[in-house]
Amino acid sequence: GLNVAREPSTAPDFLWGKELLFQADAHYYHHTDRPLAAKSAAELKNGERIGVIRGYEYGEQFFRNDAINKEWVSRHVQNISKLLAGRVDAIIMFDKTANLLLQKNGLEKQIVPAFPCESSLIYVAFSLSHPRAAYFAGKLDEGLRIIKANGVHAAIAAKY
Repeated sequence: GLNVAREPSTAPDFLWGKELLFQADAHYYHHTDRPLAAKSAAELKNGERIGVIRGYEYGEQFFRNDAINKEWVSRHVQNISKLLAGRVDAIIMFDKTANLLLQKNGLEKQIVPAFPCESSLIYVAFSLSHPRAAYFAGKLDEGLRIIKANGVHAAIAAKY
């Protein structure tokens, strides 16, 4: 199983459990010295260079926007470096990831949220070709229902 954003582009590729693992909220982040003129994702229409991570899902609105330049990299630190150097206008990061990375590197005053990106609903997805995928998806759903009911799930989420 893999944690995957359940979106129209990923839905047909996997067997999905019923229980949501978590909702990942994300923002476009910009440098305080070079703020975006746009005040929302819908206003990004002028060839803005947006740094994103290969293999991540950013929502249908992002993928349909052909008026921006999507600059793909493998790691968040690459995007942060590009933003600091002015080689991209903004980067998209999940908020919890951004909080950890920016605080760890003392960048929380230089790189700040500009506006929200679409939230991603993260599920554990299973291979369609695995003969016991449905069994494991069911067992995971059962376990997630238990830890959501007893508060363990919320405690884990609060730590991250």
